[in-house]
Amino acid sequence: ATLTVLTGVTQPLLITVAKEYGLTDPRAQLYMLFYYIGPASISLSIRSRCFSHRSGGDDDGSGNDEEKSTLINSTASSDDTTTLSENEWPSGYSLLKAAGIAAIDIFAQSMNYTGVSMAGPTIFAIIYSSVTIWTAVYSRVLLHRKLTPYQWSGVGIVFGGLTLTCLHSLQLGPKVFLGSCLIFVGSSIHALVYVISEYIMTRGKFRITVRANCAIQGLVACIALLLWQIVYTRPRYSELIRQPMMEAGTSWSKALVVFLGIALANFIHSISFFYTLRHFPGGAVSAGVLKGLQAVL
Repeated sequence: ATLTVLTGVTQPLLITVAKEYGLTDPRAQLYMLFYYIGPASISLSIRSRCFSHRSGGDDDGSGNDEEKSTLINSTASSDDTTTLSENEWPSGYSLLKAAGIAAIDIFAQSMNYTGVSMAGPTIFAIIYSSVTIWTAVYSRVLLHRKLTPYQWSGVGIVFGGLTLTCLHSLQLGPKVFLGSCLIFVGSSIHALVYVISEYIMTRGKFRITVRANCAIQGLVACIALLLWQIVYTRPRYSELIRQPMMEAGTSWSKALVVFLGIALANFIHSISFFYTLRHFPGGAVSAGVLKGLQAVL
């Protein structure tokens, strides 16, 4: 939980540095590619269940029937995560669900970090803390968690305060206001991802492990953003990347340091976040409260 908060505070600051270096053109989304490289790299620590079972067999071919029987039984029970290690991939259906959630989160996080590059880290921290509200609402609807009248009152008060923050940003210019709106909507969708992620890790027949959930969501996002770089950003490289870097006096060595910092911060943030989501009391609601704590810091 501590790592989740600390790295969550660091991320918008790194995006602000990237903006000063001319690396955050929202059309390029290059910084978001590195953002997701962090959690995607966790996939390197996960092995195939078939490989792990086969590697335990004898090289001389003896006991093949028993080994095959064990493998079949393991596959048949793969829908239950109690039989899975954090080092193993779960069933294909579980991975498919995580991939679908990743597609939603790409949209949400792109809105959030485009918003922070437009509105700044202070407004971002305030509005992004609305994740606390959204997780409470979505947890009530999807996970049937009960909230007391006092808790609902708190939700309403905070929601009203955030609305006033968005309206106040109008005085700071249309760009800041648009950024605030992007963060507001992105925070809501991101909170939905919290709740759905908790659901697929803790409920239902086809569950998924913490590490696999984190890895598959990172991988799907990386693939989507890499395709975007090839199809859209590369033909416009000079306009979207080279020229802003030259105007900011940024070398590729400095840019790489910033990008690697973003990747490392999200690597730590993602794995600690999903662990909190799965094992911390309160699940998605507790994760939302941690987002509120980020705003205080």
